[in-house]
Amino acid sequence: MIKGFSLSYSKGSAWLTVFPREEGDRKVYSDEVQARMKILRVPPVRANLIEEIIQAEEGVPAELGPWPGGEALSTSCSVEIAPDGMSAYLTAFQPRPGGEEITDEMVYAALKEKGVSRGIDEGGVRKFVDSRIYGRKVKIASGAFPVHGKGSRVRYHFVTEHVPYRELLYGRIDLRELNYIQNRKEGDILADLQPEQPPVNGYKVTGEVLSADPADGGETLNAGEGCTREEGRILALQDGNARLEGNVIIVEPVVTVQNVDYETGNISFSGSVVVKGTVADGFSVTAGGDLEVEKCVGRVTLTAGRNIILKQGINGDNDAEVRAGGSLMARYGESSSLFTGGDLIIKEALMHCSLMVKGNLLLSGGRAELLGGTAVVRGSLLCRKLGGIYEPATSVIMGIDPDDLDAYRKLLTNLEAKRLNLNELDRKIGLLKKGNGEQKEKLQQAETQLQGEAEKLNGEIQEMTARSHEMGRSMGWRSRSILAAQDRIYGGVHITFGFLEYTGNAGGKGVPSTILYRQGDVILDKGFDPSRPPEIQPVSPAEEKTP
Repeated sequence: MIKGFSLSYSKGSAWLTVFPREEGDRKVYSDEVQARMKILRVPPVRANLIEEIIQAEEGVPAELGPWPGGEALSTSCSVEIAPDGMSAYLTAFQPRPGGEEITDEMVYAALKEKGVSRGIDEGGVRKFVDSRIYGRKVKIASGAFPVHGKGSRVRYHFVTEHVPYRELLYGRIDLRELNYIQNRKEGDILADLQPEQPPVNGYKVTGEVLSADPADGGETLNAGEGCTREEGRILALQDGNARLEGNVIIVEPVVTVQNVDYETGNISFSGSVVVKGTVADGFSVTAGGDLEVEKCVGRVTLTAGRNIILKQGINGDNDAEVRAGGSLMARYGESSSLFTGGDLIIKEALMHCSLMVKGNLLLSGGRAELLGGTAVVRGSLLCRKLGGIYEPATSVIMGIDPDDLDAYRKLLTNLEAKRLNLNELDRKIGLLKKGNGEQKEKLQQAETQLQGEAEKLNGEIQEMTARSHEMGRSMGWRSRSILAAQDRIYGGVHITFGFLEYTGNAGGKGVPSTILYRQGDVILDKGFDPSRPPEIQPVSPAEEKTP
């Protein structure tokens, strides 16, 4: 713009704007307008037309006439469509002096030329034009992904999934907050049915339709024992523990006692049991569901069909047995026998215990120490320290199902007993053969009887020997099992994966921060990197074993 006037291009024509003069401004002359037109190669027009516009001084563009070369000075637009067709981007380029600024029409023309027809951000176009954004790529259109149909879904009003597995591994476990028992009152809403979500087709910015899948069959409300279905909801018919059994909601009775002692006697209950205090020495609690005990326990017998939570821990003085059909969680365990059908999760330490774990053994948080005793773990073992500085005898068998190992050991024990019996029969038969005299006939009869017993026993021994060999071969080991010790494995710790012994700890030197795993007939180790802790997966009962 020259002071007092400007020449610009718009819609194929040249336009002259003469601005009203203020006090002290000089007059615009036709000659200087024509000179500017010559520089910009605007075709000549009648001088009196220019003079009329000058005299009017209206401050608005007035058309002079066609300007074929003006388009080259104007802004231009380019449109880029993303490879997936779900977005389009606009870039405008700065006009040269006298060229036309960006307009809505230019933007929409560029979009149309590129085939963009849907999802155009009209407010974005207006802002783009008003702000005159040049030289920067701006998203100007967006497609919409299809919303696939979804059948009706059940919304539960109680916790159906507990602490995420990785949080159990590496988080700070608060046993007080696990809440495996979900207490509900009679009449409480346990679940309701959310309506079906119809399919909504999506589209690309080019207008191509993205078809949405139709709704699936959806979920149903399934009321089991202790609840009822009414008007698209499931209500509790009794006070108790709400839980899912498959996809069926049930409310099982819950027994809550302060303590288990001489006042209550032993407890055996088909549902879940909550003990607000402790279980006295010599008493037992059997629960068909879950079992929670708030305070520390000692020489007790605890059994649950599902999970057991000992919110303080157990010191059994070598006279305690705890059996969980699911997982067992405790702050600590000492001098006790612990059996789990799932995981054994300990916050502090396990000391001088006998452990049979069909899932993973996880010591996470606090000391996270396994010291002394024996452990048979089908899954993986995670701890900070394994063993101790004074090298108490600690035995760990990894990757074998405890039930299989227990059956194998019992078979070997019975086999050894029968072999001893056979040796005793052979000794007696040998003595009878040496006899003579008046008792010879009776001695021969006794010898024949013992020979029959020995042959029968020998047949049983051969059958059991063959069965033990077959059991040993078929027992197998879990190939995904690992042993991870974040700080140290001390001397005095004996480790096997299946029946393969780890020799890296020979000589009692101990092994610093390591992860052990079996590969074929070799046990390998690698360093434990705290920034990249190992992935430990839940153990599935259906997992195949490596022979």
